[in-house]
Amino acid sequence: MVSPLVLKRPILVGGLGLTASLWLLNTLQDSFDGSLVTSALVLGAGVWWWRHRQPSAVTTPATPAAIAPASRATVLAALEALLPLIEQVEQEGKTSETPYQVQVARLAQRQGDLVAALDRSDLRVAVVGAPGTGKTTLVQHLQPTTLGEQALLITEVNRPASSPDDSSAATDWAAAIADQDALIYLVTEDLTASAQGDLLTLATAGHTLVLVLNKQDHYQPEHRATVLANLQRRVQALPGTVEVVAIAAAPNPIKVRTHQADGTHQ
Repeated sequence: MVSPLVLKRPILVGGLGLTASLWLLNTLQDSFDGSLVTSALVLGAGVWWWRHRQPSAVTTPATPAAIAPASRATVLAALEALLPLIEQVEQEGKTSETPYQVQVARLAQRQGDLVAALDRSDLRVAVVGAPGTGKTTLVQHLQPTTLGEQALLITEVNRPASSPDDSSAATDWAAAIADQDALIYLVTEDLTASAQGDLLTLATAGHTLVLVLNKQDHYQPEHRATVLANLQRRVQALPGTVEVVAIAAAPNPIKVRTHQADGTHQ
């Protein structure tokens, strides 16, 4: 059984900013001059306050502050600030030798999608983790789910197995979780360096996190308690509050001996 999750629906500047900045940079960096790319970088960093840090060890000496949820008015103002930049891109495109009207249209569409996302009524939760941690099984258990009148949309997201220097994998990973209201991060053991780095990056960005130790039935009781205690200790170094629970999404069968009245057993 999965412990009940208290899901919050914060409007995170980091999540929206990541999506907008990635679209701007990925579509513009090959087509425009340096000043335009610099403008996109300044917009993404200054307006959205996105912070990213990849630690090199399991334990981190310094803990950055988490991004606080922003008000609706702040988010709307930030999204509206993108419009002049998109218009500037469109004007500069008229004198460019490389046509890119499609990219400009996509930027405008994405900006509109972000504004519309502020009024959605569904809750979005991503089950995240490395391959083999039981994400698919957990998603099957959780769907379909509703919380009162709100639909709960569960998405499975694989952590990229490529090198941390692979920018395309990092971009895909960040875009897949940018619009999620909460993240369930699955592990089957104590935190590795890469998992600790993921949690630090996600917590710093302001995501609501639940760290789940799956396959707990694979451990002896005393060993399971040790691993769970280690996880709880490690998340204390992260910004914000990270809940830690233990589950068995696909528990091993338990053999039961039934004794009959005649003294035999089954």
